[in-house]
Amino acid sequence: MFRCQTQVVIDCVEYENITNGKIAKECQMEIELKSFCQNRINMKRLTDKIEKKLNCLTAVEESKYQRALKMTE
Repeated sequence: MFRCQTQVVIDCVEYENITNGKIAKECQMEIELKSFCQNRINMKRLTDKIEKKLNCLTAVEESKYQRALKMTE
């Protein structure tokens, strides 16, 4: 039997485009599975409930790098 380990982190990041000098900031709550887990559906239910209860949160599928590029164009 495998244990399901998760990690929850509040991450505040500042991005800077060194070409144009534009700076962007964002904060995010990251919830990650840190090991194999057969109950991934439970993680999806958890994140869906958090997103529903806290209207200010939205799921993000882009990497920080991709967001940084868009936010500092």
